[in-house]
Amino acid sequence: MAKLINIPSIIALSVFLTLLIIFDAAQQQYYVQSFDLNGSTLSFASFVLLHTVRWACWLIFTIPLVIYTWRLPNLEQPFLTSARLPSTLIYSLIMTILSIITITIISIYRQEFTLSWSLFLEFNEFFVYQKGLIFFLAHLGIILCIVNLKQRKTISSQRQEIELL
Repeated sequence: MAKLINIPSIIALSVFLTLLIIFDAAQQQYYVQSFDLNGSTLSFASFVLLHTVRWACWLIFTIPLVIYTWRLPNLEQPFLTSARLPSTLIYSLIMTILSIITITIISIYRQEFTLSWSLFLEFNEFFVYQKGLIFFLAHLGIILCIVNLKQRKTISSQRQEIELL
C-alpha cells in the first residue's frame, strides 16, 4: 500500500478532483442560470463549495474501496475477466450508494429542512441522477488504475527476477 500513496499520485488526484469540481460547479451554475431554476442567485464559489463537499464524501467512501482493491491477490488472468470483477463492482456500487445517501442527508440539513422520508427520497433521487453514474465511473477508474499499478509492479518484479538469472 505504501507504493500506492506517493506525492505524484496525490498531486494527480488533487488536480483531477479540482478540475472535476470546477467543471461540476460551472455546469450546475450554467443550468441554474440558463433555465432560471428556483430563481437561485448562488455564486460560482457557492457551487464550488457544494461540489467540493459532494466529492469529499465520494473520496471518503473511496478509501475502503482502494484498500479492498489493493488487497486483492494478483491473478494469472486479466482482472476484467476474473472472478473478482463482480465482487469489486458490487463493492463499488455499495460505496457509490453510501456516498449518495451521505450527500443527501448533508444537503437536507444544510438547507435546514426537517428530515422526512419523502424529502429524503426526493433529494436522493436528484443526487442519483446528478452524481450516481459519475461517482460509479470514477470508482471504476480508480479500480482500474490500482489493478494496472499492481500488474505493473508484478511485471517489474518478474523482470528483475529474469534479469538475475
